[in-house]
Amino acid sequence: MKLTPVKIRGKRGNSKAWRPPDPSRVIKKRTAAMAEDEASVSSIGDQDASRRTKRQKSRNAGAPIERLPNEILERIAVLSENLNFMRSSVRIGLRLSNASFRLELMISAFGPTWDQWFGITIEDVDVLESQGRFWPSVRIKERTKERVQGRPILQSDLLACPWADINFILQAQQVWYRQDGKRRAYQQTLGWWFLEKFDRIQQEYGGPVAPLRRFEVADDISSYFETDWESFLVSFGANIDQYALSRRFSKPDPDKPGVGYVDVHPRVKIPHTILGGPPDWDKAKLLFWLIRGGASLHPDQTYELTSAGFDQIMIKGRSKNADDRFLAAVMLYLFTALGVFHRQWPSFLMPDKQREFEDTTKGIDLFAAHITDLGPSLGWGPPRTMDGIDPSIAHNKYIVLGPAN
Repeated sequence: MKLTPVKIRGKRGNSKAWRPPDPSRVIKKRTAAMAEDEASVSSIGDQDASRRTKRQKSRNAGAPIERLPNEILERIAVLSENLNFMRSSVRIGLRLSNASFRLELMISAFGPTWDQWFGITIEDVDVLESQGRFWPSVRIKERTKERVQGRPILQSDLLACPWADINFILQAQQVWYRQDGKRRAYQQTLGWWFLEKFDRIQQEYGGPVAPLRRFEVADDISSYFETDWESFLVSFGANIDQYALSRRFSKPDPDKPGVGYVDVHPRVKIPHTILGGPPDWDKAKLLFWLIRGGASLHPDQTYELTSAGFDQIMIKGRSKNADDRFLAAVMLYLFTALGVFHRQWPSFLMPDKQREFEDTTKGIDLFAAHITDLGPSLGWGPPRTMDGIDPSIAHNKYIVLGPAN
């Protein structure tokens, strides 16, 4: 019986003779390693690519309506007559936020109203076709509500937008005029704000002074508005004694200010930021344009809203700055023109508010504050002289402020 061989660690048999490595085997190993590395890199790249694709898909994902061309989206927004369409999606809102589309939207809302009544004073809306003349109408605002074309809800929503200031509105009206309003007569109401109704009729038909002027072509809408605005400021300063604002608290004159245009639908809502927010000159100009254009208080604009606005105006009225005090007086007058105080406010509040009102407007040097600067811009001679009329007597209701000869 043979013995079983036992292997002992460290005990080896005869070592084989050394041979150089086989080059082919080395190349195979290197090729296999490189292939393995490339496979791992490609797998990582595929994962990154798949992740990138997923991100792109998620970024491009959206409702089908969001992928429509801008032209179709703009058409939908105009026909919907609802600004909530642009607020329904961030993407839609961004794509419809350019100035050109806003102008188009503004024209679509106000264009029918302008096309119907552009350049015609609100007192001349009724036309007797048999005689071809304009005549003052009775209860025109009540009847006009049913006859004026336009989109009052869309107009109100647009006016409430922060970008819809007076300059943008006048720009939209200018664009509309160039497109659709050429060769339209424009009846300017310079100096009529403080005239009695009878005096306006007399001055239109052969009176001593004729402030009403017809323009065959209204080339610059903004210039005509600025003329009316500056004329209003001058007339307001010159007539502040005769047309005491305190009297308008209790018994406003229904015929003043009755001259204006039908630039807005009678059912349009004045923005709450104007009636209840802190005043500034841009808001004052917009409120003047709205009143001049036929706007009035909306039923849901209550005492609480206008009372907050009155308090904000009084803050300006107590300021030591002459410009702020003049702004407060102008805003309060525009409030009275809207009928804020006699239509909305409780009667028991009026005495205290009236005293506060009078204390605010007392001693305002309106001529020194503004008329000196506005006179030359209206074409008048010396700052304190208007057509040779002493400003101290310019409150006479038969004197119409006009450009110098």
